[in-house]
Amino acid sequence: MSYATESQIRSLSRLAKSVGGLLKEAVKSASGKYVFLSHSHLDRDLLGGLITLINSFEATVYLDHEDDELPAVPSLETAALLRERIDNCPRFILAASQNIRSSRWTPWEIGLADGLKGFLKIAIFPLIPDGAKYTGVEQEYLDTYPRIEHVTFKGEHQQTWVVRDPRDGACWTMEEWLH
Repeated sequence: MSYATESQIRSLSRLAKSVGGLLKEAVKSASGKYVFLSHSHLDRDLLGGLITLINSFEATVYLDHEDDELPAVPSLETAALLRERIDNCPRFILAASQNIRSSRWTPWEIGLADGLKGFLKIAIFPLIPDGAKYTGVEQEYLDTYPRIEHVTFKGEHQQTWVVRDPRDGACWTMEEWLH
């Protein structure tokens, strides 16, 4: 098993269109498989790669900062709209880089997703700095959720993206998890 490094995710972004175009498309396209992508605003440079990866599984990404209906200044209306968006997206992914520590909204978003969706519809996507080893996220509760990993199944040569349940090690391919 392995986790994605930040440079691997950035390289996916370079393979795709401009990040700005991806961000706009992420909100506007409609596949039927929607993912609320929670992230630190400090990780905007990784969003193009994350969107490219999630879109490769024919899923549509929701990004809050691309939502024209959200108020410019956070308010109770912001919270209500985000609650609705999280509820309406069947899956929730938290991009967990080192920057997650400073995020004000991601703890609220994942807590809300947990209450609305339940455990198995949430996945943590660890984003590891280049050359580092995954030691977990500083917010211990995040390690209790399923994680997105890159694995090679026995007898296969290519790696596959999976979502692994930390409780028992069960895993689903991204395609299976997104359905």
